[in-house]
Amino acid sequence: MRAKGQESDEKLFIFNVWMGDQLVSIYPYYLATEELAGLLERSGFTGFEARPAEVRKGEQFHELRPEVLLPRFVLLEINGLLGQSDFSDHANALVVSSEALETILSTKPRMLRHEPFAD
Repeated sequence: MRAKGQESDEKLFIFNVWMGDQLVSIYPYYLATEELAGLLERSGFTGFEARPAEVRKGEQFHELRPEVLLPRFVLLEINGLLGQSDFSDHANALVVSSEALETILSTKPRMLRHEPFAD
């Protein structure tokens, strides 16, 4: 996956592959499906804002998996404070509260790597 800047505030992300995870990253960006972002917002989690994002399938994706439909994604703008918010950024890594992690894990991600935070 790669990101391309556009003249508008909306960023374009091109997927060459997608394994079905509702949270994906291409540092420094984090994308969530609209479904997951809505769940996070309704749960009252702090430290992020959902922003519009355009997502497209890349040429390789079209060739290898033409039957796969991408869901709608939003850009998660991480703006939380470490230790105070459910979402924050520390040393180029996304840090989430245990409650937010449980919510993300409930979507059964296949590619998510996570480990306990140790400062």
